[in-house]
Amino acid sequence: MGPEGILGHRGRNIHARHLAVSWGIYQKFAARRLRCRRLNTDKVLQYACDISAGAYISDTLGAFPHGEKTGDSKKSVKEKKFYPDYLAEIIFVSLIALELLVVIALLYPPPVGRQIDLTKSFQPLPEWYFLWIYQLIRYFPGNSIFVGAVIVPALALVALLLIPFVDKGENGRQKASVIFFGLFLIVAALTLLSQL
Repeated sequence: MGPEGILGHRGRNIHARHLAVSWGIYQKFAARRLRCRRLNTDKVLQYACDISAGAYISDTLGAFPHGEKTGDSKKSVKEKKFYPDYLAEIIFVSLIALELLVVIALLYPPPVGRQIDLTKSFQPLPEWYFLWIYQLIRYFPGNSIFVGAVIVPALALVALLLIPFVDKGENGRQKASVIFFGLFLIVAALTLLSQL
């Protein structure tokens, strides 16, 4: 009997599962098979009914229900290694995708966009979430620009990081709320002032 007979195929009770599935399929199509045999009195057609039911069961379960490609379950299929097999496939597919991307870029160049009027003056502005730092830089001109661009935002970040520690003491929730909303109002005010 051996370990495969006790535990099932490869340590799992997969044989019983396939037996239950095949029995259910057989019961489901038994009436159809019997009706087919009753309608056809010719022996050849009766055998054809049996063969068609068996072919359906074989298609449902598969010719090799346990995944073996041959009758010998001890033989293992050679596994592919990542290097060089899969790596070569990945490189090949990547190069084809890159080539397609280059061809599409050459066939459909990007639009030129709007024409720029070089006679007008243009003042570049940062994105909206950096406008408060931009306003701080205006308040610290010259050599003190480092204070407005680095030190003050770093102090604001440290204050935000200290909120969980402030929250632990007496009236901690109120102090944490004051710190958070105070920093929020300062950043919002600096953002609005930069637009004026």
